[in-house]
Amino acid sequence: MKKFVETINDVDDRLRMSAISFHNDVHARLVQREYRINKWNTLDTRFGATVTTLQQEIPSIQSMRRIRLLKIMERFNGDVEQVRKFLQVFEERHHEHDENSNISRREKREELKSKYATQLDELSTAGINVNSPCILRQLEKNQGDVTK
Repeated sequence: MKKFVETINDVDDRLRMSAISFHNDVHARLVQREYRINKWNTLDTRFGATVTTLQQEIPSIQSMRRIRLLKIMERFNGDVEQVRKFLQVFEERHHEHDENSNISRREKREELKSKYATQLDELSTAGINVNSPCILRQLEKNQGDVTK
């Protein structure tokens, strides 16, 4: 009976400790969430009007989330010219990416399959599933080296 009571007390102590740990985790998350909301409100107060005018001037950034624009403004301490330069560079990179993505994934995959046909055959005979997309990525990354 004594051993049973000790076991019950031990389980009770463990439950109490896990409840305290759970409470601390929840409290930490709530504090962090409140901090993020306060920071967002502060950024919106400081740069909100400027971000709104930028969104009206540059139509391509209207699709960007407001918090992202506020963080960019914070990064450049509200310097509108630097923000414009940054957004212009960002837009150019994004536009280049769109031009490069005109080739569909399927076409690119077929192109890589034909480029690395011998390596894929070698891997297939070794018992490796060559239908996985990561195989083609790894072959491209390693310039067709099958040993890597």
